[in-house]
Amino acid sequence: MAGCEDDDLRVLTGLLAAAGLSNASSSQVGELVCSKFDGVSSTSSSHTLAVDSIYLLLSTYLVFSMQIGFAMLCAGSVRAKNTMNIMMQRAESPSTSSPSAAAHRAIGSSAATSTG
Repeated sequence: MAGCEDDDLRVLTGLLAAAGLSNASSSQVGELVCSKFDGVSSTSSSHTLAVDSIYLLLSTYLVFSMQIGFAMLCAGSVRAKNTMNIMMQRAESPSTSSPSAAAHRAIGSSAATSTG
């Protein structure tokens, strides 16, 4: 039996027996329904993983889009000869110059990939 706990199966077979099925038939039907619940649960968990991945990618895209907007703001506030310098600073900002990125590389990545 997969998909239901023993108490759930007992209640389900009790309801089916009260509806007029024999004990053997109600037990078989109860196990069939519980196995179907297990299939729905596994399908739901795979959809949850897909939705979580899409949300993560969308959020990453938005963060990098904000970096582009901030680069445009900074480039607009300096003279034309310094624009390339500002653009390069903004391009490397998410990966190297951020203290939180350095802390994530030092501590967070090992915690995120640990298997224990």
